[in-house]
Amino acid sequence: MQWGRTISLGIAIWLIIFVVTSVLRDFEIYGSLVARLPLAWFSGFLSYWLTGRLRPRWVKTALGYGFTWVVINLIFDLVFARPFNPAMFASEWQWFSYSLILVLPVLALDKTKKEPGVSSLTVD
Repeated sequence: MQWGRTISLGIAIWLIIFVVTSVLRDFEIYGSLVARLPLAWFSGFLSYWLTGRLRPRWVKTALGYGFTWVVINLIFDLVFARPFNPAMFASEWQWFSYSLILVLPVLALDKTKKEPGVSSLTVD
């Protein structure tokens, strides 16, 4: 696992979500389902897309990226976001967002690399 890139991308995910959430709060639409559901899916999409940039070959590596990013997001939310929204961890949408960040990287596995010692089978 590429720790430097993993941590920097985890911070990038948090910054992007923080900025988008702040903009939605400024327009006073963050509290609605119309804003929270797409925001949760957007955070999951970010983790999926950024995992594709890292090109993991194994499920455990992809889950490692997702787990690392969830931990980074939890720490940053506790330190920087919670003072603005003390009840943020009571929101099921917050936890749904974390779960998508954790799980969706598995969908971005690099399927072009072959496992060592395994030949490809072709059907003629």
